[in-house]
Amino acid sequence: MKRIALLAAALTSGCVVSTEPPPAYGYGDAVVYWNFSRHTAIAPFSVLYDGNLNPGGASRACSDSGVEYVTVTDLAGNLIDPFTPTIPCIFTGVQGATFLTFPAGMSYTFVVHGYRTVNASPVEVHRGQGTVYVYANQSNPVTVTAAGIQRDLDVFLYEGASLFACLPGDSLGYTLVDGRPGTPTILDQVTGLACGNPIAFRVASSTGVDLDNLDIRVQVTNGVTVVLDSCVSQPFDHFANDTATYGWAVALYNTCVQ
Repeated sequence: MKRIALLAAALTSGCVVSTEPPPAYGYGDAVVYWNFSRHTAIAPFSVLYDGNLNPGGASRACSDSGVEYVTVTDLAGNLIDPFTPTIPCIFTGVQGATFLTFPAGMSYTFVVHGYRTVNASPVEVHRGQGTVYVYANQSNPVTVTAAGIQRDLDVFLYEGASLFACLPGDSLGYTLVDGRPGTPTILDQVTGLACGNPIAFRVASSTGVDLDNLDIRVQVTNGVTVVLDSCVSQPFDHFANDTATYGWAVALYNTCVQ
């Protein structure tokens, strides 16, 4: 059973997996740092979030990913420190924590789970693991990049008398973005969809979409010019398998409202 300590060691980025020497005696500490990544269906396919491991300041949520707190477990799901089951994403100015007194001469794998609170309930939105060899009488660092957890998302684009109505030959495209503050990341971008009512599709059907607050921008073209550019924000909270009746209904507004 390990106890957590404030980070005092210098930051070391990168997953440290040391070459194993002969068994050693004594104990060492494990310093687990974390950052996060966002999957995208288009290049670059993965975007690093919260890459600064030493942002400073008070304990708080991480700004890019929105992760509020993490838990650190072994591969079996057991908490490394049961006395501190949750750790703020930024813990006294650092994205990481020190776990004390591991028998030296062995490798240890740590799993970082990133959580957000949705409708007053915790939702795991990121997960990743890293391994470190523990040397005696020193702090042994490992950086874990926890990738976004993906779930299915159905989108239904609706035309209507008071909305935009496609004409024969029109085709539709969309840009899907996440909720990253400032500059959202483009998760998916598709053109050439056939118009219909509704226009229904599953985003990134082979993998799903990272759990986050999402938004979508829709454009319709007649092959020559853009005839609809839907700038109206229609956000959607994607924190589960949002399919069929739980999918995202988006109205095709025919006026671009900035």
